[in-house]
Amino acid sequence: MTASRKKTIAASAAKPGKERLKGTSAPSPRQTKKNQLIDLLSEGSGTDAATLGKKLGWQPHTTRAAITGLRKLGMAVLTEKEKGQPTRYRLAPDANLEKAR
Repeated sequence: MTASRKKTIAASAAKPGKERLKGTSAPSPRQTKKNQLIDLLSEGSGTDAATLGKKLGWQPHTTRAAITGLRKLGMAVLTEKEKGQPTRYRLAPDANLEKAR
């Protein structure tokens, strides 16, 4: 075993693991892009695809694909289109958010 390999092993062993101490609370759910998308779509009047893309760092086609993915999971994603305005997306008030997370 080379010296650099030994250093790598020693460094990874020194990093704190994912172990939890007894009596500590469960870790909070990961804040994934999908969870962020759900949070943004859950806001009152929803938001448009350009704003979603900017906040999540996605291109327009990725944003639309993620919304389609939520629909495939069975979530009701509503669209609202007003003349001269971009399409707004939002989750139905009765959407089962736990299904997608």
